[in-house]
Amino acid sequence: MTTKWKEGIPVYLEGDVLSKTDIYKMAVDYVADYEGSNQKLFCFSKDYDRRTGVSITGRIGYDVVYIMVRSNLAPTQNQMTEFERNVLIAKSFIYGQSCYYANVTIGSKDDKRREASLALKDDDFYISYKGMEYVPRANYDQHTILLLQALEELGVGYYIKNADNFKKLLDDDVKLIQKDGSVISGLDNVFNHFNKEFDNLKEKGIKTDYFLCKSDNDCAVYIEYVVDGLANGDVLYAKVEDEAGLIKEIKYSEPLNHKISFK
Repeated sequence: MTTKWKEGIPVYLEGDVLSKTDIYKMAVDYVADYEGSNQKLFCFSKDYDRRTGVSITGRIGYDVVYIMVRSNLAPTQNQMTEFERNVLIAKSFIYGQSCYYANVTIGSKDDKRREASLALKDDDFYISYKGMEYVPRANYDQHTILLLQALEELGVGYYIKNADNFKKLLDDDVKLIQKDGSVISGLDNVFNHFNKEFDNLKEKGIKTDYFLCKSDNDCAVYIEYVVDGLANGDVLYAKVEDEAGLIKEIKYSEPLNHKISFK
């Protein structure tokens, strides 16, 4: 394609600029096409929602793989964050798939537009991509991984699912401490509480989202509920038993009670 734009920074309208979603979609399509030729990737599906964590699901040989794609505009370069690495490791544990990270940098072929990180529709672009990076199940923070697994199984993680596999993360003597101080004890009782709670939310059409965060120097999760455009939230903590790696205690708390820094 030949660009319709003159050299340098032209006069343009807001609608002429590619959105972050446009850039991300371009990156996902490029990786799928490139790896289809290079790695013989057979692409099952693409997900253009950056929040899901898995951009491409496919097969290389007999192995099903998950690929997280991250995109940016030149000259900015992406690097996989610790949180993104943990997301892929957690998914690998849950689903048993090999996980990869793919970094794509997109820039205009015009030097000035590329230096200004300006991406205009109908422009010509360079795409910088050095291939997928395999993410092994190694050197991870157990607490973070278990929280991510628990959230995904509960249906407030990247995929909305049921809680059928949540039990495998819970100790037999697990306790849930609710905001009013009351305690629910035992694996079955705690599981049933969460299963019912999140099924009710989904039935009511309430949107749930979560953010991994640091709260008072402890790993925690902020769960946000959006009802009629208004957001409310809870902080959820999980104490992990070191030897078995199972969750011993889950505790809700009010966000305003803690110093929270989001990742």
